Amino acid sequence: KTRPASWAFLPSLLQREVLAAVPEVVQRKTLRVLGDLAHPGREPSLMDRIETRSGFNAHGDLVSHIGVHWPEPLGAGTNLSACPLDARVPPILREFRERLESRQVRVFLLPPPIPKGYYAAQQAPIEATKHAVDAAVPGLRIAEPSRYSFPESCFFDDIHHLTGECRMERTKLVIEDLRAALG
Repeated sequence: KTRPASWAFLPSLLQREVLAAVPEVVQRKTLRVLGDLAHPGREPSLMDRIETRSGFNAHGDLVSHIGVHWPEPLGAGTNLSACPLDARVPPILREFRERLESRQVRVFLLPPPIPKGYYAAQQAPIEATKHAVDAAVPGLRIAEPSRYSFPESCFFDDIHHLTGECRMERTKLVIEDLRAALG
């Protein structure tokens, strides 16, 4: 929503999936708003209680989900074999790094946290992406993707949202990896 130009970097299969989900997302949001208007005293849903302006901390992190149990199972996540790395991305990363390093800024790439089961199922495309990035921008990536693979119990409502305890564990890994990269 905030950077429409990013749309161009989604493979066509993923663009179709996003477009197919738009009506459902809009419908859910609309029904939540209409429900609030029609029933001002109704009990808010779990997501209503989480997604609030007051749910963010002073650093801009959404923290209102910490300590909350999500009743539904994690989604499967994107099938990365069907959505390979866009060939335009490595050169853009290289140019970005060169531009910032010309200003004495060091740039590093760390893997996102992912569930262990997702990592196991998607290991081949994850490794292919890793190798493509390493070939185009040596030294940019400072940790193995497997290092940021966490048990499924560490995730809240989807494969990108860590729970409170596991967020701290990831922070420790980030500190260790940055410390090692910076010497």
